[in-house]
Amino acid sequence: MFRRRRSADDFAEEIKSHIELQADALESEGLSQEEAYRRARVEFGSAQAAQERFYLSSRIVWFDNLLHDIKFAIRQLIKTPSFTFVAIVTLALGIAANSTIFSWINSTLLDPIPGIAHTSDMITIMRCERSEHPTPRPRSDVCPEG
Repeated sequence: MFRRRRSADDFAEEIKSHIELQADALESEGLSQEEAYRRARVEFGSAQAAQERFYLSSRIVWFDNLLHDIKFAIRQLIKTPSFTFVAIVTLALGIAANSTIFSWINSTLLDPIPGIAHTSDMITIMRCERSEHPTPRPRSDVCPEG
């Protein structure tokens, strides 16, 4: 990923030497020089496919693709500043609205009384009335003073 990329000339020289070694091996089996060289090229396949195989085996492909995509996105955003402004404002408003809504839901519905884990286990103690509600409701007509 962070290594220096091999030059195309180095890779082409390596492919050429590989084909020559294969051709020499085939020539030692009794084939003519031309036929051995032709068969070595056929067995090796295309140089472009070999270069792609080398590229895929030596790199983290998804990370390389991610870097290319990020660079492309930045170039596109720089080209159109009005779209960039609209996209940033839209994202900011969306994030702000989501955090506001989820904070409100958390404080009112999920954790209505701070510091109490199980609100269903709470009881209310009143002087005159028994209640199932966790917060007292003052009623002056039920509990006369005195």
